[in-house]
Amino acid sequence: MITIAHRCAAALFPENTLHAFKQCIKKGFTHIDLDINCTRDGHLVGHHNKCLKKPHRYPIRTLTLSRLLSYNQNITPLATYLKCLQQHPKITLMIELKTPNQAGPLLDLLEEYPLHDQLIIQSFHKQILNTLKKHHLTTALATVKSETTSHDILCPHHTLVTPDLLHRHPCIIPWTVNDPARAKSLIALGVSGLITDDPTHCFKRL
Repeated sequence: MITIAHRCAAALFPENTLHAFKQCIKKGFTHIDLDINCTRDGHLVGHHNKCLKKPHRYPIRTLTLSRLLSYNQNITPLATYLKCLQQHPKITLMIELKTPNQAGPLLDLLEEYPLHDQLIIQSFHKQILNTLKKHHLTTALATVKSETTSHDILCPHHTLVTPDLLHRHPCIIPWTVNDPARAKSLIALGVSGLITDDPTHCFKRL
């Protein structure tokens, strides 16, 4: 069963940061989740929200990479994560794309870093996943929508997992499961994996 460290194990480390990513690797987490946004000049970066936090609430899409880093030095380009991933062939990175305009820059990065077997690309947007699918990538594709899908992985909210859904899709990995009792019940139902903020806490009593 797959255990994915949500936002680079957000309960343990500053979420979606390179420091957290490296700490996840040190702790032995083999699957790590990272949210992605895109700068005005087309750089993909690790960050969940569309806007920066206080005192700079600028939308990331309106800032160049250099300006963004001047406001928040903890934000790191996806290219840096991929360089790190090259050094750890047993690690899988789940990338969540937020908007359709991120598909192009990701495809460009994958030409430079063809780490297809080490990546899962996840999104709420069918348009993104369909665009990537047209390029015949060997990278696993995951949708967050709780419906039958032609993509490799279904990642619904954990409250939406039912025996019927499991019957209709061969690979379901729900989010965000932080309660050990809930994790145990989902495993008993037959999910393929779980996405959690703290893999060490969530599974220590299983």
